[in-house]
Amino acid sequence: MTTAHRPLTLWLVATLASANVHPGTDSDRRPVLVVVLHNYASIAPHILEHAAREVERAYAQLGVGVRWVAPPLDADQRDDSHDEALVATIHVRLFRRDARDRAVTGVLGIDAPHAMGSPVTVTHVLYEPVGDDSTSGIALAYVLAHLMGNIAMTPDVSRPATIVRAARGEVEQLQHGESPFTREQADRIRAGVRAAGR
Repeated sequence: MTTAHRPLTLWLVATLASANVHPGTDSDRRPVLVVVLHNYASIAPHILEHAAREVERAYAQLGVGVRWVAPPLDADQRDDSHDEALVATIHVRLFRRDARDRAVTGVLGIDAPHAMGSPVTVTHVLYEPVGDDSTSGIALAYVLAHLMGNIAMTPDVSRPATIVRAARGEVEQLQHGESPFTREQADRIRAGVRAAGR
């Protein structure tokens, strides 16, 4: 992140911290997860765009929208916010993995809620390329989708800590058009979104 982007990020954090879970008032409004990406890993924009589209596709199948507040995609492609019920705001901190650590390969995601609670939901991704740029984008999408899903299933701090990994096997799953989620996970995400929107 460049110094020029830091004031915007700090403003976004301050603005969104006070409203991490947003109850929806109209059950007809589409539930939306807001995701703020902090790209400390300097991942190329086209990889982030590819990952964002894959995540949006996976959540669209569940009837849930995704809005990127520090968007890798154009903001003018979004639906009217009056038709959306904001469910949660998730900050994702993207870091580059240490290339010397070869014990586990792929993209790793970590969601470790604070026991004391926090007004801001923060997850971490340790990124390393997995093949070409397209494959890396899909691996990143798999990890992002699962981190977001863990929060959507249980939007408060009672949720368990989660570590998710994406390498070639998970990439192949998405490349074949499959959902990153099992049927049980999809049902739990939908139920969590409904509960948060009440």
